[in-house]
Order: sequence, then C-alpha cells, then structure tokens
Amino acid sequence: MAARGDSTIPFVTAERQVTWVEDRLNAAVNAPVIGEVLRAVVLFLCCVVLVPLSAPIYLVVRIAVILRKAAVNARRVSPAQRVVVITGCDTGFGFDAALEIARRGFIVVAGCLLPEGKAKLRNAWHHLKKPEDCGSLVPVLCDVTDEGHRRELLAETHGVIRAGKQHVLHAVINNAGIGSIGSLQQSTDEDWERVFNVNVFSVAAVTRQFVPLMKENVARSSGADAVAPRVVNVASQASFAHCMPGCGIYPASKAAVQGLTQCLHLELAKFGIVACSINPSFHRTKIFQNTLDELANTEALPASKRDRLEAAKGAVCLASRCLWDPKYVVDALVRSVEHRKVEAINPVGMDGSLVHQNLAAVPFNVFALMWVNVINPIGLHIAEKCWPSGGVSFTKKLK
Repeated sequence: MAARGDSTIPFVTAERQVTWVEDRLNAAVNAPVIGEVLRAVVLFLCCVVLVPLSAPIYLVVRIAVILRKAAVNARRVSPAQRVVVITGCDTGFGFDAALEIARRGFIVVAGCLLPEGKAKLRNAWHHLKKPEDCGSLVPVLCDVTDEGHRRELLAETHGVIRAGKQHVLHAVINNAGIGSIGSLQQSTDEDWERVFNVNVFSVAAVTRQFVPLMKENVARSSGADAVAPRVVNVASQASFAHCMPGCGIYPASKAAVQGLTQCLHLELAKFGIVACSINPSFHRTKIFQNTLDELANTEALPASKRDRLEAAKGAVCLASRCLWDPKYVVDALVRSVEHRKVEAINPVGMDGSLVHQNLAAVPFNVFALMWVNVINPIGLHIAEKCWPSGGVSFTKKLK
C-alpha cells in the first residue's frame, strides 16, 4: 500500500508492460491500410467461424430464458400500495400510460408540463370507465428541466407514500422527451441544450432523486410478493440505428439515454433495483403528426424551418410509411410495471425489432453505401410523390 502522502497510484505502478508482439500488432491495427484490412479480416472470421457456432447455442439459451421469464410473469405484480411516477403525461405515450396503469390498480403520480395538460389528464381520468379495484391518479405540474418542479414532484410522491402505511415507490418512468430535426449546420447551441436538457439531463436528475425511495422499498419488501422496484427510460430505436442526415440531435440524445440506462442497470442491481429501456420505432404520436403537418404546409413556414424540414425530408418520409399504433408502446410501459422480470432493452415496433437493431450491427461503411444508393433514394422518391401539390395535403397522401 502506498505510504501516506505518496501521490503514486498503486494500480499504475503495477501496470503490466505490453510485449513487443502486442506493441507491433497495435501499431499495425492503427496503420491506415493494414489496420482496415485487419478489421475486415476479423469481422470476416467472426461471421464465418463464430456465428455458425454460437448462433444455435444463443437461440436455444434465449428461448429457454424467454420461457422461464414468461412463467415468472404469469403472476403479475400486485398493484396494491404501489406508486408509479411518470413524466411527460400531457400527451402521447405518457398520457395513455398514466391512465392505463392507474386503471390497473397502481397509484400514479403523473407529471405534466402545462396546466392544460394536467387538466386534460384529470378530466380523462374522471370520465374513464374504471373497474372497482382501480388505483388513483395524481396529476402534478412538472417541467423536468426545472429543479424546483422536480422537487415538487418528489414532494408530491413523498406525500402519496406517507398517506398509506404500506405505500412504496414501485417504478419511475422517464417518458418526457422532445425531438428536433435539421442538419448540424442549421442547428444552434440552444437546440442542443433544449433537447439534451429534456431527453438526457432530466432523466439523470429525476432518477437520482427517486433512487433513495426505491432503496426504502427494497428494505421494506420481503416474502413471496417482494418485487424489484424499477427505473424505466423511454429511449428510442434511434439509440441503436445508424443515424440519418438531418436528424442528428435527437438520436444523439437517445443514444445518451441508452448508455445511461445500461449503466444504471448495472449500478443499481446491487441495491435490488432494475433499470430498463423502452425503445419504440416510429409511432403515431402528436409530435410526429405535427412534423407531417408542417411538411404539408412548408410554404407557410419561415425559411429557416423550411430548410430544416428539407434536410430531413427523406428520413421523415421513410419513417412515415411505418407509423404504428401507439398502444403498443403503452402496452410495453404497462408490462414494464406489471411484470416481475423485465428485459433490460425492450424494442417496440416491427421495424425496430426486426430491422433497426439488426441494422445497427452492420458496419457503418456498409450502411453508408446502403444509405447513399438505396435508403435515401427511396425516401426522396416517396417525398416527391407525397410532397404537397395542387393543395393536396401531404398527410392525406400518406394515408
């Protein structure tokens, strides 16, 4: 052990020296031509040798794990006394998930950005046809980027938990998120700060303040009905898929959320807390519909915004061909709360599950060729067919 006052780090003094062979190989890997050839050879060997050997083993093991998990999840989590916090409940996934999770018996604390969103959610809950064993819904004004609002959300949750002797915090769903389109040259510092404040920094801040309540849940839980509390982050298939021109800020933020979620999954496991992500592809949400509506009326937009839409129109038009019903994302959020065992990563949408995640494994050079020669031309062709002309709505043509 280093003497007191000695600034030497023991790990560094004990560092293993690389061998001459390792040093030469590292130099070769970093050489411009030889390195690229070596990487191609290694990828080839992985595909030819490892995949044929490991793929059948993976399939068998994976199916066994899925069946075991299904057997465990056949007995749902009892909603009684369990509190669920959800952000971004003004519209979309958060709005519907808050209503459905509360309808199933959980106590939901729903954060809404705007007073009208809060009022709309409260009114929807009031008029919802509910079973006798339904839970309750507590709408709270919460701008997740505002520290004071986050504290109010925490205080409201504390109040709900103290209201019942057995109430515990079961789940926190970080659903609040915003999008942005346009090329890097068209973006501003304010654009990056706005998106990352909502999509990334608030996720970390909200999670950090609620983890102590989840630890209390773990400490109080025992017996057969003990269930791990969980953090559920709504990420995106953009977390994995190779990015498309004109849409850089959003996937960059969602990739950050995915990295944070996977880090939390490992960090919080020792406390008995689960962290997972919900990764939707494109679904019919108000945010995406607003983008389509703007594409339908580009002439009425300011030049700067019109240029941003033009930069991303190929990607947006491709996405518009596979817009799924948002109920599937809501179902995934409900499962993340009700299931005893939850997957770390939960893709939603056929294109996301079967295409995007697998496409992410394709070397980027290959994807770049596909983008230039196949994907983008198809998107632009769709845009040319669907672009507004003669007063016909872009969105109507898509339908």
